[in-house]
Amino acid sequence: MHRLPQHCVVELHKEITALRKLDLSNQQMYTQRLLAGRRPLITKSQMCFLSEGLFFAASRCLEKFLAETFLLYCTGKYSYGRKHVRSFLNPRSVRHATDLIQSAMPFLEWSSPDTVIGRAEVYLDSGFPVKQALTTHRDSLRDMKHLRNHIAHLSRESESEYRKVLRKHYGFIPLNIPCPGEFLLLPHTTVANQYNLLYYFRLVEKVSAAIA
Repeated sequence: MHRLPQHCVVELHKEITALRKLDLSNQQMYTQRLLAGRRPLITKSQMCFLSEGLFFAASRCLEKFLAETFLLYCTGKYSYGRKHVRSFLNPRSVRHATDLIQSAMPFLEWSSPDTVIGRAEVYLDSGFPVKQALTTHRDSLRDMKHLRNHIAHLSRESESEYRKVLRKHYGFIPLNIPCPGEFLLLPHTTVANQYNLLYYFRLVEKVSAAIA
């Protein structure tokens, strides 16, 4: 059976479910034992490190999904419900579509929502369905990219963008800058009963479902 965008989204949701289970296990070893007055099985630093790893894995899942579905649409595949996606390319295969889009670039960037939206506008009629899904969640996806980059690089540039994420969360830059892992464990400011890591898991699922 030829691979379709809906196959990609099913695979991604399975991966996010697995990440949620790992996070729940981490929460049981640290937060729940701490709240029960028991000694945690892992330290706070370890909890933060594990949370960063889970977030980074979710980011990679989304990037892989965007790359696969975008290129499948460029080859004329239908979205879920057999909605036609019109591509301005006429490639022989996914590999050929990749070569046409990449051209002289060293690689194709899939972590930036703005870059992928611009690419969709060029290669897909009206950018459908990629542009609409990413535009709806553009701000959160930008924050996700900044968090991902700061976890990966810890550079001055990535810290500058990370501080913007913190400003949006707190309304100001805190005197003591939390590491990304600490930030991911903070309650989300607008979604009840969710901390930031769970919010991003759900964001990945919503974006992928809208695209496939």
